[in-house]
Amino acid sequence: MTKNRRILLADWLAKGYKLFGKDARLWRFKCSNCGHIQSMNDFIELREKGITDVEPQTAYFSCIGRFDSRLPKVGQIGDNISPCNYTLGGLLCFAHTFVVDEEGKEHPVFEFAPEMDEIEVLEKAKKMYEGSVEKADQVASDLIEKRIEKLRNRCEVGK
Repeated sequence: MTKNRRILLADWLAKGYKLFGKDARLWRFKCSNCGHIQSMNDFIELREKGITDVEPQTAYFSCIGRFDSRLPKVGQIGDNISPCNYTLGGLLCFAHTFVVDEEGKEHPVFEFAPEMDEIEVLEKAKKMYEGSVEKADQVASDLIEKRIEKLRNRCEVGK
């Protein structure tokens, strides 16, 4: 059984930045019911297509299956179908992480998903910033800086 943990908002934001970079729209979250991996960008895409008006921040506490009407079948709690209609804001809260804001209020959040590899990040950035080579290049540059920092940290640990 996984133990619940509390993390300060600033620390949670720093962890997201460290895992995925500056652009929070590319941060990935894993639904604690079905395991579906999603990002804020996925919710932005639904809004742009007129499928839902839900806010992108919903990605860290509600599975996208709850909002994507294009899906032929959406999972329910415990039936192992992904994506599903689960939300941490409902009757059953399967959260393992609670973000504590500046006022001390706790907010359940999905776990961060495993880190994307460079090619996956660049492909998402190209799709996301279609027509804006400058912005896609910035995402790539941020990714390279992050990788260099990781390598430096590994080298320092080995000293």
